Amino acid sequence: MKLIITSTDALFDKEKQEFFPGSLEALQYFKSLSSDHKVVVISNHAETLEVIPEGIYTLNLSEIKWIRKSPKLIEYISTKLNILFEDIIVLGSKDDDMILAANARILLLTADYAKKNNPDDRIYSEGYGIGILSIDRLYYFFDHYLNIATPWFFSHSIDESFKLFGLTNAMTGQMRDRTEIEICNHLRSHLKAGYEKGKSPFRIYSLLSLYRIFKEIRDINYWACYPSSSGEPNEALISIKEVLRKSFGSRTTQDLLIRHKPSVKRNMLSAGSRVSDGCDSQFDSIHLNPYYKGKIKGKNFCIIDDFSTHGTSSETVRHLLQHEGANKVIFIALGKFKLTYKMYDYSLSGDLYAPAYKYTKNGIYKEISGVINNSGSEELLDSLKDAFL
Repeated sequence: MKLIITSTDALFDKEKQEFFPGSLEALQYFKSLSSDHKVVVISNHAETLEVIPEGIYTLNLSEIKWIRKSPKLIEYISTKLNILFEDIIVLGSKDDDMILAANARILLLTADYAKKNNPDDRIYSEGYGIGILSIDRLYYFFDHYLNIATPWFFSHSIDESFKLFGLTNAMTGQMRDRTEIEICNHLRSHLKAGYEKGKSPFRIYSLLSLYRIFKEIRDINYWACYPSSSGEPNEALISIKEVLRKSFGSRTTQDLLIRHKPSVKRNMLSAGSRVSDGCDSQFDSIHLNPYYKGKIKGKNFCIIDDFSTHGTSSETVRHLLQHEGANKVIFIALGKFKLTYKMYDYSLSGDLYAPAYKYTKNGIYKEISGVINNSGSEELLDSLKDAFL
């Protein structure tokens, strides 16, 4: 079951006094995909709901306007319709819609085709949500992304406060499906070299996959990207992180991790060198941003990286943030090589917010097997084969 909550501004052209062509048909199409799918149109003004045809549920909030932007509205609808938060989508076209989605921390589709109704609202000027440029793109979204349920290829709880997720299987050498291999190669080119083809569908797929682990990320305080080996920003990761940061109501834009000098690319090292190096080269070149001094203890973090092989980047993050008292850390790798994770034991000392803090590796690593979900490959293919091939 899926639910779309929307407002008349996303459906009705106020200037022409008519529905945006195809908007109602798109919602009816959404409902036709499953007998359980629901659509609710909400408004603080009863008269604006009069244009909505029969068959689409309306909710008049004129006597309880205070709830319009509150998560209590989502809680009420969720309870009344017996639907999970992660299965609720807001189709928004004004700031009230954006604030409702952010406060409830649910998925926001931004109706760019309806921008003329509220062109100066922050939902557009500040780039909130996943942009839906046309009604055709709304149909495309329904056809390709609604059935994403268990996309995560790899997951593992390192300890009670740290969990790693790997979105896609990056081990193309072990794949048999030629289409899957081509998609994964495209993704690697996009994340590593900025290859443009299919970037928007993949980012949408990544974002929707994150909403499938809603319970893990709903209480995140800070969102960040793991820095590249060169220290140059990765636009693909930043784009995904920024949508999530805004969607989950985090105002902090400061980088969490500072790469103060380039580090050797780990894929250029031999397997033996990578293992023996552990996190050493990462600690030598990364420190925490001084902005976060005094802000980490007791807080929850989500870190997004492009690929994970042995788990060195996530281990670096784990040690840095746990040393500073973080309550919970979720590490997201958009691609995962290997079926295992190498866990290292380090002792850190000194000022972790500046270069040259001290670290000591205690013993050798412990290799751990993660939880593998092979059905995620099917969802990847269904969602992205049209976009990349």
